[in-house]
Amino acid sequence: MPSATTISINDATPTAHAFVPVQVSPSLSIFRNTADAATSASEEMLGLSISRSSSARATDKVKVSLSLPHEQTIDGAVVVRSTARMNVEFVLPSDMTSTERADFAALAANALDHADVKGYLTDLEPVW
Repeated sequence: MPSATTISINDATPTAHAFVPVQVSPSLSIFRNTADAATSASEEMLGLSISRSSSARATDKVKVSLSLPHEQTIDGAVVVRSTARMNVEFVLPSDMTSTERADFAALAANALDHADVKGYLTDLEPVW
């Protein structure tokens, strides 16, 4: 298992968001971006977890979550006005090979990068 290190992810501009590990465990690892946050409530958060297959379940589950609070100044105080969130759960058959998982990860990442899929997210525009 790799050791937890800072995870840098670019946004659309592209500006890098650096997520530093603050909690590391096999069940849930939490990374926070504190760089531009005025308060702890406005820190961006990335969560990673895995639940291995068992005799009761023949699939591995990998969860990725991301939250992006948006700050606003009201009467001189910085508050969180809203938070965008993403929760993704990958359900992987336990008999998948590492190569098959790598292909699936690439397909998932490329799906999120596809113009039609991005249109749903960025423009709230469905296909017709």
